[in-house]
This record gives sequence, structure tokens and C-alpha cells, in this order.
Amino acid sequence: MFPFSSSPLQIGTNVLGPYLFTKCLMPVLKKTAASAPLGSVRVTWAGSVAVDVWSPKPGGITFDETGNPTCYSNNSTNYGVSKVSNLMLATEFARRYPVKENKIITNAWNPGNLQTELQRHSSKLLLLAMTWMLYPPVYGAYTELFAGWSEEAGRESNHGKYIWPWG
Repeated sequence: MFPFSSSPLQIGTNVLGPYLFTKCLMPVLKKTAASAPLGSVRVTWAGSVAVDVWSPKPGGITFDETGNPTCYSNNSTNYGVSKVSNLMLATEFARRYPVKENKIITNAWNPGNLQTELQRHSSKLLLLAMTWMLYPPVYGAYTELFAGWSEEAGRESNHGKYIWPWG
């Protein structure tokens, strides 16, 4: 049974899918990076404010006695765990693929507080309270584009770093 049984689609979409996709692309990424300018080949991972707001403290992920990640009955907490997992993937990717050997830059990014479909199941009262702090979705694209294309995010000194809104 999948350890996140209350939200396997959420974990699969936010963590396992990007991880497996990246794993499959690694031969192409390495080959491309070998002949490309440093910082032009990148892997970015989607974080969220949920890392700080909804993930369990301390550490963002807890494990049960068998070593599996804890499954929570609260989908917001599971979402926070999925986003912490992406930060951990960025950190681990940076550790396993040093820039000096692979010339691939990795980072994670927080798109910001965006008015998107993520709020579709929230109560009207919560939506009303959150409205003042939500930005149009295009702002999230600014951070993602910064992570993937800006010269600054592609520097070796930013390998494995976490990018805050708006880039």
C-alpha cells in the first residue's frame, strides 16, 4: 500500500512524477551539460509556502516505525509534506550531482501565494480572509522562469538553493 494513502495523487503529482521524470532525463541532461555553458542545464523543483505553513515541525516530514513517511488525515499537511519533499529532492540532487562533475544546476522555488485552483475546497470564510494575500497566477510564473532561465539562478553558488517569490 502507498504510504500516503489519504492523498496518493497529490504525492504522485508533486513528488514522484517529477522525480521519475528527472531520473529518466538524467542521461540526456548529463550529455547536454557536458558541452553546454555552465548554468544553462538545470533541474528545478516546485516548493511552496506550505513548507513553512502546513508541513509538520520540526523537519517537515515525519516517518513511522517502519520508515515510511507518515500519512496525515489532513490534506493540507500532506500537501506541505509533498512540498518539503521537493526541497529535499533539490538538496539531494545537488549533493549527488556536484556542479564540478556534472555541470547541472538544481534549485527549488516557491511560486508565492497565488489565487489558483488550490483554494477550490476552502471555506468561503477562509477564501475571504486569504483574498488580500493572494496574487495573480502569473506571479508564480515569474519565479519559475527566474529559476529556470536567469543568469543569477544558474550560478554555481546557487546550486541547491531555495528561491523565494518573485525570483
